[in-house]
Amino acid sequence: MYLCYIDESGNTGNNLLDVHQPYLVVLALIVPPSAIKEIENQIRQLGYCYFGAESRNTDFEFHGDALYNGRKKDRYFHKLTHEKKFDIFDSLIRIVTENEEIRLGYIAIKKSRYYSKLHIQQAAFHLLLEKIEERMQGYLNSHYLLIADEQDELEQKLIDDLDHFKQHGTTFGYKTISIEKAIDSVHFVKSHNNYLMQLTDVMCYVVRKGKEARDALYKVWAENEQLEYPNFQNWVDQKAHKGQRYFYNAYSTLVRKCIFSKD
Repeated sequence: MYLCYIDESGNTGNNLLDVHQPYLVVLALIVPPSAIKEIENQIRQLGYCYFGAESRNTDFEFHGDALYNGRKKDRYFHKLTHEKKFDIFDSLIRIVTENEEIRLGYIAIKKSRYYSKLHIQQAAFHLLLEKIEERMQGYLNSHYLLIADEQDELEQKLIDDLDHFKQHGTTFGYKTISIEKAIDSVHFVKSHNNYLMQLTDVMCYVVRKGKEARDALYKVWAENEQLEYPNFQNWVDQKAHKGQRYFYNAYSTLVRKCIFSKD
């Protein structure tokens, strides 16, 4: 059995034309129960290493957007240098990449190309569920439990969708997937109470930022730099802005852990 922790990044509601967040990414961090305690201890220790006793506060959590943007209202991250922020991101990413039992999968939707009447988050959940089910029926051959970050607006809809799909199969996409391996319902948790959900949030944020960086960097390279730097990765390493370079390279590392992706 696996626990599938699910979170999203890039949600702008009904505004599908936000140029600053062109993608909605929904990511699953897939873990066997036997690995959870060790991962929790690693994240707990990481918090104490960087923030000391403050990491034990009830409102402390690792959150991708808060960590990177460090707004003044956030009392934990806003004073950190970019180098320190990237160190923390790297430490969290290593927890995922160095643990052979952790697997990832994600769905990315280019919001400007989405035209369905179904809420985009519901559509992303349906697509993610199909991919998880396919891997559980085949590659992993196991049952799974879905655990998601709280979503007040859509929680009941996603619970109802899963129940419907378990009875009738999925209805989104070009083919129906029979949901046979999912156990129980979708369980929603508060991220500040759950270390695995915090890790999922950060990985989802890195994937989204990495995809956005990839698109922006590739456009500049293809239009202006391709003749001088025929190797895209080499150009990124030498010429890209520090933030874009970091997230592109981090994304390139994380996708190697993915057992599925859909762009």
